[in-house]
Amino acid sequence: MMKKNCPKCHHSNDYGNFCEECGTRLPVGEAEVGAEAASELDGMANSPYGSSTSASGETSTGQAYLQNAKHVSKLYFSYFVDVMKRPFAYAQNAGREQFVNGLITILIFSLVIPLIFYLGFHEYASYFGRSSFLQSLLRPFVGYVIFTGLVMTYTFLAVKCSKVNVSYQDVAGRFGALLVPFTCSFLIAFVLVFLEVKLFVFFILAGFIGSVFTVPALVISSYTKNNRNGLDTVYGTILTYVLTFITLYLMGKMLLSSIGNFIGGGLLPF
Repeated sequence: MMKKNCPKCHHSNDYGNFCEECGTRLPVGEAEVGAEAASELDGMANSPYGSSTSASGETSTGQAYLQNAKHVSKLYFSYFVDVMKRPFAYAQNAGREQFVNGLITILIFSLVIPLIFYLGFHEYASYFGRSSFLQSLLRPFVGYVIFTGLVMTYTFLAVKCSKVNVSYQDVAGRFGALLVPFTCSFLIAFVLVFLEVKLFVFFILAGFIGSVFTVPALVISSYTKNNRNGLDTVYGTILTYVLTFITLYLMGKMLLSSIGNFIGGGLLPF
């Protein structure tokens, strides 16, 4: 099989459509395809087992997945940096094209808090009784994903009640973009935990309060500020807050279980 040289960094690649080093899409010409096909046919003819190409196929598929993962990671990092420069300005132009990035942000956002308490305070768990991985990390993570998804849904309903012609994917893309700064706040808190800097608590509070109260209000106002029909922006925001408080109360024990496991279960007011 012919090697593919990357047109950007000139790295020689054995398999895949993307460069292993820089992620650039590799060119495929007719001559190259023909030579590659001829090479494979020759290999099949000389093989004592006929068309046994499963091993190379599995390797190629694995490398393709790895290359795609690297490519997606680079794209998301670029998106994250662009949003952090001017969050609201970026979000105002964001829509369904940022739906996937919005979902990735929600997953990162939902994972960081349980990680802070599971990894950052795991050494103190013996004082209160050890908890399982499921109790300390996985279940809170799922709870935060569900909770954040519900808040995003309430925001979408408030926008629709204002009679704005918008899809769920549009709202999700904008919601995810505005969630980026507060996700960054959680990531800073995560780093400060290991540096034993007590200010991490303020970054956690800023991230959680901002994500619950600031993001929905900004998303709703960005769609309804020039709209004079339907539900008023203020009432739509209040409705979102009320539904969020109800959800927070009902799901509070699950959402805060990662904290409760390290401060003595049963002390939470939920």
